[in-house]
Amino acid sequence: MTGLPYPYASGDLLERRNTYFYTPFGGQDFLSSWRRQRTTALAACAASRSAGGATEDSAPIVRTLRQIKEALRSPAPFTADARIALDRILQRFEVSKRLHDNYTAAWRPADPARYHGLERYLLLAEALAQAAASTADLRYSNGLLKCVDTLTSDGMAPTIGQASGVRLRNVLERERDLLDRIASGARGGPAQAVTPIPPTPRAAPTVLQGVGLIAAPTARSQAYIQALAANGLHPEFVLLLGEHAAADAASAAARPARLWKGVPLADLDESVMTTCRRAGIRIQAVEAASVNDAPALEAIRRLRPHTLIYSGAGGQIVSSEALDLGARFLHMHAGRIPDYRGSTTIYYALLNGEPPAVTAIFLDARIDTGGILARRHYPAPDRSIDIDRTYDASIRADTLVRLLRDYAAAGSFPRPQPQRQDEGTTYFVIHPVLKHLAILGLPEHDNG
Repeated sequence: MTGLPYPYASGDLLERRNTYFYTPFGGQDFLSSWRRQRTTALAACAASRSAGGATEDSAPIVRTLRQIKEALRSPAPFTADARIALDRILQRFEVSKRLHDNYTAAWRPADPARYHGLERYLLLAEALAQAAASTADLRYSNGLLKCVDTLTSDGMAPTIGQASGVRLRNVLERERDLLDRIASGARGGPAQAVTPIPPTPRAAPTVLQGVGLIAAPTARSQAYIQALAANGLHPEFVLLLGEHAAADAASAAARPARLWKGVPLADLDESVMTTCRRAGIRIQAVEAASVNDAPALEAIRRLRPHTLIYSGAGGQIVSSEALDLGARFLHMHAGRIPDYRGSTTIYYALLNGEPPAVTAIFLDARIDTGGILARRHYPAPDRSIDIDRTYDASIRADTLVRLLRDYAAAGSFPRPQPQRQDEGTTYFVIHPVLKHLAILGLPEHDNG
């Protein structure tokens, strides 16, 4: 019995890069497929008698990685300089899944075409394995998993010779030990059930003048508009990006929201357009995939909001041009900032034994560094809830409604609390193995 294939080490990953976005959950069968792929790679290392895989590479990135590797062997391995350098290189690898020969002072590739060579990826994997063991920082384990996917992929594995095979075998063994430690570690920490938002009788909905919602065909946009409509908090308009399905006449009547520990869960069968039509919220539809596209920017100039609730497609970053239009972009980040900036931080919090959280911020030019307006913690989900779509979107929507209720009552937002830029951690899209470990550490059902 061969079981499920492990799909994340297939093909030439330097040319057809994995994104690791929204990977499906396959339970223990998936982890078994990952372990089989790594076992096969170990066997190949042991069997290698090829003289290939030479380590001669004079690229500056190779020299830097060798220096970091030497620093990690010292009694005090993580000097500030070594950590800064490794973090910067890891960030470049996470973004592009490549290591270029050299980088500019702004950490842009000096030559975008030069990113090949076994030695650089092997050195990065060795450094990440040592850093993960020394610090228990999940960012290093996450990067290690992705780097090993590349090293054991169809495009690179054939270049591994006897000497490099010995080194890769050591990396694979350390990766296995690290993941076993994470699997047996802490789970999502406790958090009290959320007190549901009490209904406020209104003769008519409150229209938040000057406040718009940027929406897309996403679960987050569905959750936001449903929660706002259910609480009588109507944005002045919804700027709907992308292709738009017609409103579903059969769904004209709102269905009662399913409450989970005080959090209303989004109805992902109801489109943004259907909710807006039912609630009488003005829709401005534009054919644009992103808020940064010209039609969306022009619509914002014409509508002139002072605040835009942002719920565009996942992974998109609001451009400086959009941020300079004069409207504040209000963002609900699924993580406690500054400790959990970046992507898929719910899973990292669970693996670190901490409850998930949502932080409301006004966006600035960097990732999740804007002024903080509010933070809330939420109970960890159970395995019966789709974390990527239903849970993530619904806890963000809950924080959004609470913030906007206070805004409607006070006529202003709280004073944004600035962040210290030298504090906090930025995470990148979680590897499917870590995602599975986080989910499998949750109860199957929790109706408490």
